[in-house]
Amino acid sequence: MLSPYVILPVLVVFLVVWGVPELTFIPGIYLHYPDGPHLLATLTLSMAVILLVVAAWDDARTRRISNRLTAGIGILALCRLALLGDVTAASYTAEAALVVFAIAVALFVLHIIGGGDAKLLTATALVIGYQAVLPFLAIMSICGAALSIVILVLHRQTVPYGVAIAAGAIVTLTLQSSIIG
Repeated sequence: MLSPYVILPVLVVFLVVWGVPELTFIPGIYLHYPDGPHLLATLTLSMAVILLVVAAWDDARTRRISNRLTAGIGILALCRLALLGDVTAASYTAEAALVVFAIAVALFVLHIIGGGDAKLLTATALVIGYQAVLPFLAIMSICGAALSIVILVLHRQTVPYGVAIAAGAIVTLTLQSSIIG
């Protein structure tokens, strides 16, 4: 039987990089296919999305997020920033990620989120970019609230917030102009 570790990465890479040009995620918004360094940046973004899906899956199953996954997402984000070649955007993104990290550490110290969630949140802020950090946090919060209600009402256990982080990131990245035109 094929696992989500195989199916989801193949699906994401196909849709984002080698998909059908007529395919739309939102009516009237078509995927565009960049070339050169932007193609490599899009490919690194696609790999980051795959790692976010894996992190969400692992967090939902085990309530743990691997340091390797968060490091991989962070490294892919730094590669993407380097490939895009905008030093100003890269520095603003790093500053935004530092602010997100400081807030995430405070939430961790207060036992509101786990350490893996704090690290994933920071790595995801690097992937998202400074322009979309606030919309990402809003979308992530909505996903987290919905997930919390479902988990707490149905199962009465801890909430795998990595799922909300990954969902918010994937929605935000899907809406960014680097993926859709």
